[in-house]
Amino acid sequence: MMRSLAVNTKARRLASTRQVWPRPFNGRKNAVGRLFQLANLRLRKDDQLLRTDLSENIQRAKPLKILNISLMLTCAVLLIGAAFCREVQSLQPAVSRDDQAEHSVLQVARQVVEAIRAKDGKRLAMLVHPEKGVRFSPSAYVDIENDVVFSSAQVSQFWTDRKTYTWGFADGTGDAINMTPSEYCDRYIMDRDFFNPSSISVNNDRARGNMNNNAASVYPQGTRVEYYIEPAPGKGTREFDWAALRLVFERSGDSWFLVAVIHDEWTT
Repeated sequence: MMRSLAVNTKARRLASTRQVWPRPFNGRKNAVGRLFQLANLRLRKDDQLLRTDLSENIQRAKPLKILNISLMLTCAVLLIGAAFCREVQSLQPAVSRDDQAEHSVLQVARQVVEAIRAKDGKRLAMLVHPEKGVRFSPSAYVDIENDVVFSSAQVSQFWTDRKTYTWGFADGTGDAINMTPSEYCDRYIMDRDFFNPSSISVNNDRARGNMNNNAASVYPQGTRVEYYIEPAPGKGTREFDWAALRLVFERSGDSWFLVAVIHDEWTT
């Protein structure tokens, strides 16, 4: 029995000192697993690098995308603004040309009234049409056959000319109007204070009498400036006692010139 115990003890000692080697199959299995681990780790690293690179590209692309959107919006605003400006410009010139034309003809009309008021023939002659001259009509109806027409040279001597002319026939009586130019001016041009009228209109004659107003048809290319004086306050004949001085202008080149001086008033 003692001998058996000694043998077992010796066997255990030998077993404890003997080196244990892994089985060949298990070793190959561990190597393959290690390779899979390394490959998996590599894939994870590549995936992480790919994600990091993609995230960085996205971060870089965001400002560019925002910039592109901003540029597109700016271009859109500019295109809309340009279209709007073209639309406004297409309408504005017509309006501005009409306003400028009306303003300029009113300025020339004012100069005519000032020259007549001052009895300045030379100044008035400069405003008369150089080719057509100026026609004087004592009533609203323009008589192209009988109304007197003066050239600019004759107008320059208007208040010094002592010759008597037949200017037409008086409305209501039919009497011949035989007067010097100066007398005609006092009675059929500046018989009222047209320097301070009640109203001034362009191509919109306010005066409405019993005489046919044919100025628009006689001067289809002309522009009419009417100085209108309202009737004085009161009843009876006074409430109809209106008067109008109608000046007609035509363009020659870039300037307005006087072609007609028309007198209009209420008559019984």
